[in-house]
Amino acid sequence: MLAATPALAKGPDLASICGASGCATVDDVDRVNVLALWTTGFEVRKEPPAAPFFTVELTTTRGAVAKWSYLYVPSAHALKIIRADFSGGISGVQPMNEWVSPSAEVLAAYDMATAVMSPFPATAGWVVTKPGERDVPWLAVGFLSAVTALVALLFLRRLATRRGAHLAHG
Repeated sequence: MLAATPALAKGPDLASICGASGCATVDDVDRVNVLALWTTGFEVRKEPPAAPFFTVELTTTRGAVAKWSYLYVPSAHALKIIRADFSGGISGVQPMNEWVSPSAEVLAAYDMATAVMSPFPATAGWVVTKPGERDVPWLAVGFLSAVTALVALLFLRRLATRRGAHLAHG
């Protein structure tokens, strides 16, 4: 078991990993430190092609407001570090936007945390979408068009009824 060092004591102690099927929470500090890349190294790499992915938010319950944000791409064995603090609180959370290849230990921890989850679908720009989300604007437009047509039809029917009544009395 990993002994907490002063630097590790200032790091995240709670992880939330989310995919299309929902989120999983990891609250074991030793496992969170592995997920946060605090226990092993990593190599900077180029961005992988779009593929299914998970979002990762790492936070601390020890008074700091810092949040670490990553993307995990299982098929590419890659993480995108969006923002993180690897200084143990000295420098504070920094935006990173770096793709990395983590160690086998880190990949195994992510695989275990996401074993029963479905990732978000691959998208350009790694944007989180939910199934069917792209169809929502067209559904809304179709619904509003149908309501508008119905209101117009009722208005014309009422106008025709009044006109017919006016002609009958006139």
